Amino acid sequence: MSDGAETGMVMVARVKRSEVGTVYERMSETERSDRMRRTCTLLLSALLTFVLALIPSPGWALDTTEQVRMEAEMGWKGEYKGDFVPVRVKLTNRGEAIKGTVEVPGNVRRDDARTGVTPSLEMELPPGAEKVVTLVIPSKLALPDQPIRFVSDGRVLSSTKLKGNRLWQNDRLIGVVSEDPHAAARLAKHIAEQNSMIHVVPVDVAELPDSGLALSGMDVLVLHRLQRETVSAGQVEAIRQWVCSGGTLLVNGRGGSGAVRGLESMLPAVPAAGTVTVKADSDLARWGALPAGPVTAVDLRVNRPATILAKQGDAVLLAKRSCSHGQVLVTAFDPLDPVLDGWKGTEALWQEELIPGEQPAKDPYNGEFSLFGAPWLLVDAVNRMIDLKLPAVKGLAWIFAGYALVVGPLMFWLLGRAGKREWSWGLVPAVGLLLAGGLYIYGTHLRGAAVALYQFGYVETTGDKEALVRGVTSLISQEPGEYEVALKNGFVWPVDQMGNADMSVKRVSAGRDSKIRFFQVPKWSKRDMYTMSLVNLKGSLEGTVRLKGNEWVGEVVNGTGYRMHEVTVIVPEGVVKIGDLSPGEKKEFRLSIHEKPMMLGMEQYGFDPESPEFQLLMQREVTGSFLKLDGADVLGVIHEPLLDASVKGYPVKRSGRFLVNGVMRAATDETGRLHLAFGTVEPEVIQADSPVIPDFMSPTFRLERDGKMTIEFRTNLPENAQIRKIGFRHSDGWDVYDWNTREWVHTEQAGRRQAETFVRDGIIRLRLKKPAAAGEEVVRPQVEIEGSVKP
Repeated sequence: MSDGAETGMVMVARVKRSEVGTVYERMSETERSDRMRRTCTLLLSALLTFVLALIPSPGWALDTTEQVRMEAEMGWKGEYKGDFVPVRVKLTNRGEAIKGTVEVPGNVRRDDARTGVTPSLEMELPPGAEKVVTLVIPSKLALPDQPIRFVSDGRVLSSTKLKGNRLWQNDRLIGVVSEDPHAAARLAKHIAEQNSMIHVVPVDVAELPDSGLALSGMDVLVLHRLQRETVSAGQVEAIRQWVCSGGTLLVNGRGGSGAVRGLESMLPAVPAAGTVTVKADSDLARWGALPAGPVTAVDLRVNRPATILAKQGDAVLLAKRSCSHGQVLVTAFDPLDPVLDGWKGTEALWQEELIPGEQPAKDPYNGEFSLFGAPWLLVDAVNRMIDLKLPAVKGLAWIFAGYALVVGPLMFWLLGRAGKREWSWGLVPAVGLLLAGGLYIYGTHLRGAAVALYQFGYVETTGDKEALVRGVTSLISQEPGEYEVALKNGFVWPVDQMGNADMSVKRVSAGRDSKIRFFQVPKWSKRDMYTMSLVNLKGSLEGTVRLKGNEWVGEVVNGTGYRMHEVTVIVPEGVVKIGDLSPGEKKEFRLSIHEKPMMLGMEQYGFDPESPEFQLLMQREVTGSFLKLDGADVLGVIHEPLLDASVKGYPVKRSGRFLVNGVMRAATDETGRLHLAFGTVEPEVIQADSPVIPDFMSPTFRLERDGKMTIEFRTNLPENAQIRKIGFRHSDGWDVYDWNTREWVHTEQAGRRQAETFVRDGIIRLRLKKPAAAGEEVVRPQVEIEGSVKP
């Protein structure tokens, strides 16, 4: 190209640049800003698209089509407490039929601890369907703004946040189930207007869960007016489990609730034909003068041993019975009848029988869930079961030492003498293969090919055929993969040892038949689960004991359908080893009285310190959960699996070991004389202003902070016992409750009143007169009762 052409092109370019500059100068300031903003927006969009492309896709994504609408409410009308919390979830399907899972993700870091448990519930939603389900979640997940979602095929079709008001552990939560919409309000007016710690909430029948643990935060449940058909079998089973775990059930016999199918076996009395008009001079007047209006009651028929709290002539008005850790009361009258709106006795009756003072503050030493105690002790107890023990290190050392000797000097010497040392190239690996094969065959014979379920726990018999079983079940896998464990008519939950459990996600569905699914389980590994269920033992382990001269004498009978091993009787002076008892077998015992009663150490109960039973005794020493042993008591061991557990898709080998706490009652001599000696019954704390430091080897109580406490002695006296004398030891600074006058009397003044006024349903209640200082050792009082029993 010529120089002239190049010069011409440069001049043209200069002219165009000049024109562009002129155009740019002619643009307004606003136009230039808009152009710059659009340019920056395009650049940022491109950069964001590039960054998102580098981020891996998550396990789920939010679907904005909102095919499924979800609403969720924690607790009872938004109020909740306890180890487990029910979440009512309402799902509405606006599209085609769909399958999915309602879940609360548990893989969220909380307080520097991660829970790998995801409570979930699988369900199907037909087109246009609306379903309401209850999901049970642990307290650690019942937090403000905790997400809950409906997931299908990895997509989140709906999501929301949990809301609710968490109550203090010392608050009292009372639920009223009634077809009368005003029943809860009337009860709240009687007992909650002057006490902000009492919360009364209405509960619809449909809101009753089918898992007993979902009721764990409920202190009292009132079945007011119900028809027998309205409560499902699963809901009845949940109520039964909750009562045995420590709940209080109040049943209005007049309102039809006493006829609820499935509850009859728990009730102390059931309605019969006929009615009674309650008079002003009936036993109900003890709690307050009755109003002038007529109060109608049904005729109650007592159908099992029970405590009659109020009568009118031969008509029973109020009856009570204990069920393991809880109690059931039945009224012949309607306690929420509008006629009784002005009756001051309602509040007095509730304070005395249903909510006697505040609950003890939650024990900080109790482990993850207060119902199960310290998880590390339970898991250690399972590990001590014989089938779970690994070969001893010493034994393995001898085996490998022998192997080294055989393939080393011995084989070298023998082959050298035979002139066949070249054979060692084949014999050495052959001996190694034989050793490995032998160990594998032995392990297969010992373990088998089935998935192993080892059950270990504690059983408390109370004289009924059914008993509450709590403890830990361990699964031993055979192959790597996914395992789903189901427990029929019970509760199962993974053990998280204070945040140190494995981090693999576990899905749990807690209902009448609870399920738990473990993911990514390695071969031959162990997974631990809390388990709880009501089990039919066909009877109870029971005994009687009395003082005869300088000896304790009595007998023990195994009323269960299981062979009872290592039966042990405990008396204030020591223990008596009874041995094994077959079903229905009875044995007598006797033990000489020592000059001074001794405090029993755990080793003195007669169990091997290396045995799993010993670990449950340690639960008593460390946490106070599980065992509540009296000065006179009886223990036994069942060597069979009691829980109906299975593993989906796998054959199962079950083993079990359960420590059984029986019932020991005071017996009379040949003349009918009754003597309950000092130290026979241990006190139990029922109210405390601060947590009680557990130290059950010590004869003292200690509070973490300044405050008072109330204790009870449950004496298990015969039903027709007549009490002539009651005595107290180490009771300075304690008041005793007079059940007749409803007042507290210093123990030194108790001798001036009738002894029987201090005992109701075999219960004697004491309260500290003045607050104890934090950490102060308060000597545990003891009681003595003398009386007689008419034949």
